[in-house]
Order: sequence, then C-alpha cells, then structure tokens
Amino acid sequence: MPLPYYSFGIRQVAMGKDQNALIASPEKALFDKIINTAGLKLRSKIAASDYLVENLRIDEDQLQQLDIRTMEAWLTDSPKRESLAQIVKFIEDL
Repeated sequence: MPLPYYSFGIRQVAMGKDQNALIASPEKALFDKIINTAGLKLRSKIAASDYLVENLRIDEDQLQQLDIRTMEAWLTDSPKRESLAQIVKFIEDL
C-alpha cells in the first residue's frame, strides 16, 4: 500500500515481552479488502450495498458502528477512492 494510506487505521499492540503486533481497525480492514479485491469497482450505493451485505455478508448493524468521519478523512489519500466513497455513502444512509 502506498504512503500515507498504509499508516491509516493501524495501531501497535503489545502482545507480550518484546512482542508487538500491528492491528488494523475495522474501518482499515474494510478499506483494505476493497482496495485489494482485483476488478472491484463500486459505482453506486446499491453496488456498495450488494458487495458489503450480500457478498461479504456484513450485518448492517455492524456497518453502522464504523467511524464514518475517519473513513471520510482517509479518502483523499486512498487508492480506489471512488469505490471507497460509495461505501461511505452507503453506510451513512443506514
């Protein structure tokens, strides 16, 4: 992933003595899934809904818990900006 996008939504968590892990937030994990899915282009809120709810089988209640403001802030520096914007619009309308 290109910088600065790579660093968005990642936090370091201590796993034990001298052990750390980088963990993605749910928002980052969702964005990464969309970015890394070859050939995926979401051009409408309906397409975003079909992909999230029907294809990935994510419950709408879970989607509503995502931090939309953070996701919007990432859009400018994200690959597949248009598809990600449709995801954000769909979640906002839930």
